[in-house]
Amino acid sequence: MELSITVPAAPEEPKLELKPPAPVELTVDLTPESVVPVEVSQAAPDAAAAPVPVFSGPAEFAANPEPIPDKTPPDQIRRIAFLYTAEQKEACEKFSKFIGQVAKTFGKKPIYVHQSARAEVRADLSPRELLDKLKAAGTVGILAILEGLPSDKAQELEKVFEDEDIFFRIVAPADAAKRLAAIDHVVDMMLLKAG
Repeated sequence: MELSITVPAAPEEPKLELKPPAPVELTVDLTPESVVPVEVSQAAPDAAAAPVPVFSGPAEFAANPEPIPDKTPPDQIRRIAFLYTAEQKEACEKFSKFIGQVAKTFGKKPIYVHQSARAEVRADLSPRELLDKLKAAGTVGILAILEGLPSDKAQELEKVFEDEDIFFRIVAPADAAKRLAAIDHVVDMMLLKAG
């Protein structure tokens, strides 16, 4: 595609005699091969401007994704949220099913692990916003597969939940399919508030 634009030339130094400027023809080639990326500098932010908050809620959030089976005794129900990073979504889904099966077959009085929520965690997540959503879902404990999340963000999440007396455990992806690790978590969950 070619585009022609006629632009008058800049006038020369003023002389006694003025002549009209000669037209200049400009041709612009807009084909993808001819376009050159240009770096645009941004103006410095106005000091008086309010800072833009940098936070985000979970990328995916599902409260009570599965119903509690009828006739499940309330004293056997543990409302657990499962958190994961984008890379660990599949591992978390398998882990939540696996730990649910282990919990149903462990001990004289098995517990039912109810997924109170399932949420994807990113580095720009607001722990307080996530905490509010999990509390609204009735969460009493959290199991999280957070591989790929910066360690300082994982520690921040852990602190926020533990400050609110919400059970929080980070599960390594390699431990997500180990029965012994699942039993350890189930034993911890037995001590959590039922219902």
